[in-house]
Amino acid sequence: MAGVIDITYPATDFLENKQKNFYYCVLRSMSVASYRMNGKIQREEDTVNDKDIVQLFFERSQQAITELSQKYGKLCFHIAMNILKCNEDAEECENDTYLKTWNSIPPDEPMCLRAYVSRIVRNLALSKYRYNHRQMRDSHLKVYLSELQDCIPAPQDLEASTDDTVNSAIYDFLSTQNLTTRALFIQRYFYMESISVLSKKFGLKESNISTKLNRTRLKLKQYLEREGVTL
Repeated sequence: MAGVIDITYPATDFLENKQKNFYYCVLRSMSVASYRMNGKIQREEDTVNDKDIVQLFFERSQQAITELSQKYGKLCFHIAMNILKCNEDAEECENDTYLKTWNSIPPDEPMCLRAYVSRIVRNLALSKYRYNHRQMRDSHLKVYLSELQDCIPAPQDLEASTDDTVNSAIYDFLSTQNLTTRALFIQRYFYMESISVLSKKFGLKESNISTKLNRTRLKLKQYLEREGVTL
């Protein structure tokens, strides 16, 4: 698939089983919070066609799946491929996204269809990844989890953490940042883009991308501490 660059990350065995479960919860919280922010950003670029596609879903027209596939199929595959690194699994997640969208619209009526299906395929891919890599051996996702560990420490008691708390905190934090910072954060931790891909997309050196992300994570950590968010 064009535009997908495979990067081999160094293995880092730093997570206990309890932490693994928590950080996957954090990734899903990132998904919800970033979905809200991503929707806010993407609405500026939305086309009328999205409303037409949603209407087709409400009419229970099979054409809805065709139109969704034509417009966002490549995006869905790209997101799944970034996580799964397997064509067959990515294609399966893409197809499952169409089915899940069909089953959820209606009653859902998304304001931003792009962000809506992106969230669905991302969560499906994460679930499949967990199933395929229960031991997290040689996991390319370790690098993302490692980065998040710097700003979102795991709780002593997993049950003490709440998705709603993380969702709101991340969303509120992103709302205070400029568009570039928000876009980088979402692309990295929502779409799971590699540093090299981000470098090409934003026209910045990889070192600059890493520096910006490091600063954003530090700001997020300070924000969470300042707001009294206990994880």
